[in-house]
Amino acid sequence: MEFKIDIHTEQAFLSQALKYEKPRELLLTHTTPYDFQIDEHKSIVWSIFELKKSGKNFDRDVILSYSKQSKIGKEVDYDFIDNLYNNFEDKEIDCLPLLEKLKRDGCYYNLIDKKVPELLKNLMSPKTKINEIESLIEEITNKIQRSKITVDTSFLNLRQLTEKHDKLDEERKKGISFY
Repeated sequence: MEFKIDIHTEQAFLSQALKYEKPRELLLTHTTPYDFQIDEHKSIVWSIFELKKSGKNFDRDVILSYSKQSKIGKEVDYDFIDNLYNNFEDKEIDCLPLLEKLKRDGCYYNLIDKKVPELLKNLMSPKTKINEIESLIEEITNKIQRSKITVDTSFLNLRQLTEKHDKLDEERKKGISFY
């Protein structure tokens, strides 16, 4: 069983984050290098995080330099970064759909890569107790639910989620909304 990585989503989101501030902030606040499946992309994301911490100017050469020091993923060359800059949108786009797909795909990839084979192995073993299988299924379900919550909240921060909840709660008390 193999999950096909959506390389285009990763590349498009990274391209936007490399070129524009708003997508970069979205990347910095809602992802980690481990949300990306392509090793070179992990290295670039790690570099973006390190650049943010250091406060250095953000350009291709600095990203290239940082990627050579990356502790995650694979080192990239100038052509790789240049392709990300040049082969995608020249204008800023709404990256939330890309981010949502990236997070969802990351969850599914990790489940298919790690948890599903573990579940199958346990199902095939006569020694496995039913409560062990139930526990593994519950773990998988929880991972999917956490991914769904992340996607469904459209990446609101805690204050925004609380305000939204309080508003809905008030509407329910008044009998205006029950959903």
